[in-house]
Amino acid sequence: MTRSPTDLCRTSVPIASTSPWAGLTVVRGSLDDRAVMAKAFAGSDAVISAIGVALRAKKPIDLMQRTLPVVTAAAQDAGVERFVLVSAFGVGDTAAKASFLGRLVYKTVVAAIFKDKELSEESLPASGLNWTIVHPVNLQEAPAASAATVKRLDRVAKVPGLPTLPFVNVARALVEIADDRGLAGQRVLVTTEKGWKPQGARGLRGAFVGRCARPGTCGITAILKTYACVPGEAPPSGTAGLPLKPVLSIWSMKAWSVA
Repeated sequence: MTRSPTDLCRTSVPIASTSPWAGLTVVRGSLDDRAVMAKAFAGSDAVISAIGVALRAKKPIDLMQRTLPVVTAAAQDAGVERFVLVSAFGVGDTAAKASFLGRLVYKTVVAAIFKDKELSEESLPASGLNWTIVHPVNLQEAPAASAATVKRLDRVAKVPGLPTLPFVNVARALVEIADDRGLAGQRVLVTTEKGWKPQGARGLRGAFVGRCARPGTCGITAILKTYACVPGEAPPSGTAGLPLKPVLSIWSMKAWSVA
């Protein structure tokens, strides 16, 4: 697996070779080569597609629209039912859950890239696969964070600010998602521990009114520092009542990649 396929193509890596990482096989191929991808996918438990376009890519941008149908067809040819597509938070109607700054970035800086993703994802329900679309927040090269949050998008009301996660946290989440057949046909958010607000949560000020243990204890400082109160409890100053911390695990699966 590589985030820079052109670097791999410049090497002498053979069509299939064992990488320095145990259990990982590197396969050289093209995204329009259905047969090579089907051969690489054969025997896998799931296919995770993390195809993406660089920010500097020239327009028109239609990589996802052209290649996703080929990738899903190759998965079908290989008899692999489980398919996880890595999209991005801010694509399509997910932008409505973003902050003002987030929406500004999504509608300008990455607008063409995100539109390509949005249009390509419309074909996924008709693919016949057990699919899940994953919308991670902004990603960066950094040491692993203590945890990440994985939530179904229909249970997320808002993603405040511009939360950022290390790549490694999202990679772990993807393995967990791929192993969860209960997420078939779902779209999920992968974000930081505090980078989301649940559906049905009351506004900050409304959550605090009438719930203070003593008059005057819930001032503006507490409101600014606290996401929401735990229902029925006095808001703890400077702490977040929501969200809860999930536990991420890694299952052993066969690794695959398409350069």
